[in-house]
Amino acid sequence: MLLNIINYLKARIKKYLVLSIAILFGVFGFKLWVHHAKKGDQSVSSVTLQPNQKEKIIVDPVKHKITVVTKNVNGKEHTSTTYFPDRATSIVEDNNGKLSIQERKWGPECKLYTGIGGDVEGSFRAHLGIDFLYLHSFDVGAGLAFNTTEIKDTRADLNLSYNFYSHTSLALSFDNHHVIGAFLKVRF
Repeated sequence: MLLNIINYLKARIKKYLVLSIAILFGVFGFKLWVHHAKKGDQSVSSVTLQPNQKEKIIVDPVKHKITVVTKNVNGKEHTSTTYFPDRATSIVEDNNGKLSIQERKWGPECKLYTGIGGDVEGSFRAHLGIDFLYLHSFDVGAGLAFNTTEIKDTRADLNLSYNFYSHTSLALSFDNHHVIGAFLKVRF
């Protein structure tokens, strides 16, 4: 009986040891892959022009930036960065070779969001709503703020948010009980 228990434990330990080693190789392999990919991204997004390059346009959708690097006639590099919205944008080169970025600065939108945060009353809230107006990286939205401990305390709110990374924003809200809150929101 004792021998059966020992053999059973050996088999289980061997199985978990092999599984742990496989997971470690997978995690370290993925980490190495991500490191290699970041090095490639850095070379692509470098603001330095190669000797055979006249101009370079770098689009960073995560940080919402477009960077244009150009060489002057004397060979000096000039860099300009502008906001890149998550809406339709065009990059146009005119007959003189000058680039211009055309996009709407403000307008209506209909983007669903969810978020978590709190208010000045000290209650933790989950948010769900729609952004309906944008101005550069600011959005105005309306939604519902659910109290996570007392579901009956659901409030309607208006919010102003600043998009700081990809589809993630920091928002200030004002609800129908005249309470100010803040939350982190993610748009879909």
